[in-house]
Amino acid sequence: MEAAVGQRLRPTSFAEVPPITVVEASRSLVGFPALVVHHRDLIRTLVVRELKARYLGSSFGAVWAVLNPLIMLAVYTFVFGELIGIRFGVDDDTVSRAFYLFCGMMAWNSFAECLHRCTTTVIENANLIKKTAFPSMILPVSVALFTFVNELIGLALLVIALAIFKGTFSPWIALYPVLASVKLLFTIGFGYLFAVVNGFVRDFVHLMGLLMTLWMFMTPVFYPISLVQNKLGPNSFLFRLYSLNPMTQLISAYRAILIEGRAPDLSGAPAFFLIAAAVFALGYLLFVTSSHRFADEI
Repeated sequence: MEAAVGQRLRPTSFAEVPPITVVEASRSLVGFPALVVHHRDLIRTLVVRELKARYLGSSFGAVWAVLNPLIMLAVYTFVFGELIGIRFGVDDDTVSRAFYLFCGMMAWNSFAECLHRCTTTVIENANLIKKTAFPSMILPVSVALFTFVNELIGLALLVIALAIFKGTFSPWIALYPVLASVKLLFTIGFGYLFAVVNGFVRDFVHLMGLLMTLWMFMTPVFYPISLVQNKLGPNSFLFRLYSLNPMTQLISAYRAILIEGRAPDLSGAPAFFLIAAAVFALGYLLFVTSSHRFADEI
């Protein structure tokens, strides 16, 4: 079906591009893994291009991938840990708070950067979009994989630091690939949604900063989820609504398997997986059914 949709995107001119129906897009959704495999070399090229553009032109190169999160970690640890005095658990020392903050930042930063980049990816790649043989569906995928590289660097730093400063290594890290795969799924889904919205409503990019800031503070990046649970009540409607945020579930699970050395709380897993799948499906379908109009809008 990917080939069929691809053929719909390869006419001789954009004036002849017919709209892709929801039924056709739904069938291509099933073949999404095959689409990624088919275009794996092109995706790899786009990811490598982004990595080179970010790091090769600077004096410190890839060192910035390590320095940036460490600098932000120092700032956030001082502000939220020392000045505001937020506590994350039994361990109440600065190093433990730094680990909790870093784990939340690691997950959030790659997610937020991906959405920022996906929002403008259609416009920034207008020269590729206007080539009728180019599969625009892979753009958010390449952006998500590029930002995921930074998360992997952060993961390596966290695991090494835990071994050095705490002398611990959690066997539950084996669950990380599962959690990361689900995160990639809904991150790409949101990426598709934001790319389409900004493609037709250019003012949306100016709202991204505000939107992501609000979303960040509604996610337990700088505080433990227990703080919200105790404030709202574990069975309250507001806490249940708060828990529907997929990043809330993900960051809590990351901290459980990487820092606390335990299995993540699976009580919200069904809703988490359902929301992730729904976001991806909605984003993909909207992107594919709107793709025939991109050339006119950009």
